[in-house]
Amino acid sequence: MDVELRGIRDLFVGDVEAPDFSAGPTAEYESFFMLIELTAADYCSCRRQVETDQEFERLYRLLGKKPDGRDANPLYSYLRAACRVYMSVKNVSNQEFSAVLERLRVSARTFGHGSFSRNYWELALAPLVRRG
Repeated sequence: MDVELRGIRDLFVGDVEAPDFSAGPTAEYESFFMLIELTAADYCSCRRQVETDQEFERLYRLLGKKPDGRDANPLYSYLRAACRVYMSVKNVSNQEFSAVLERLRVSARTFGHGSFSRNYWELALAPLVRRG
């Protein structure tokens, strides 16, 4: 299957409301969450450079607000690409996309304990790499 990657805004389909993710992803959305977090985990593992919880929070916030934007941190481009791949094969509304990125932002913030904390990596992302 060939997949043409368009901008994220061009990939929004419909007006489906997102479910409540306050307790984490629902089964229907687990693959979207997993793809984004696996991309983040793989990026950090390959570069041997783990971002802080605050940086993950910032990147998820930026991606949710400016999905076709740019950032000096290359991880932003990787996260965008993961979203674009997923959204090229699955229908995702603007509301669903925003809710997923907001939940990821909240997760990174929840793990954070200070400016240099890397708990989100240690407790959420690194186990994804280790089980491979």
